[in-house]
Amino acid sequence: MLVIPFSTTMQVDAMEAAIQAEHRRIQIERANKVLFDETDKVKTLHGKMLESDSIKENKALVDYKRQIAVLRKAQDAAFVDQQRQALEVRRRVLVWCRS
Repeated sequence: MLVIPFSTTMQVDAMEAAIQAEHRRIQIERANKVLFDETDKVKTLHGKMLESDSIKENKALVDYKRQIAVLRKAQDAAFVDQQRQALEVRRRVLVWCRS
């Protein structure tokens, strides 16, 4: 049979008590955080933050679409200009061939 000295048993008990106290403290902190997060003020804050993020994302999307529209318009204008130049060259060639 293993005999553990009394002082060692007390040290183990003290360490175990400290560990249990730390676990209780952590659980109490978690519970307090959950209770705090469930308050109306915090819920309202989280809702406003979500709304703010949504508005910000929507503005970014609108700006992106506006930039795409500007680029498409410029691309279309460049294409039209290129086609006009090609028609002008063709017209000149036809005029030159007829003369």
